[in-house]
Amino acid sequence: MNSSRKDQPPAPTVEPKLQAHIGRQLRQLYDQMVSEPVPDRFKALLDQLESRETAPAASDAQGPTASDTQPEQPQRPK
Repeated sequence: MNSSRKDQPPAPTVEPKLQAHIGRQLRQLYDQMVSEPVPDRFKALLDQLESRETAPAASDAQGPTASDTQPEQPQRPK
């Protein structure tokens, strides 16, 4: 089934006036969301992530080990 572009209906378009209205509404919504404070729970999670990035673990200082570079294999019963 080879259908050409001519067989397909034209893509829907939005009138410029409506497109401008939608754009204004989206910008207003975005501005409201950006101005809202970050919840304390998110701040705590971000602080935890940042502390992990800035303070490498002792094992990281020694370099990767075999268990760090290879995926864990499931144990088979003997």
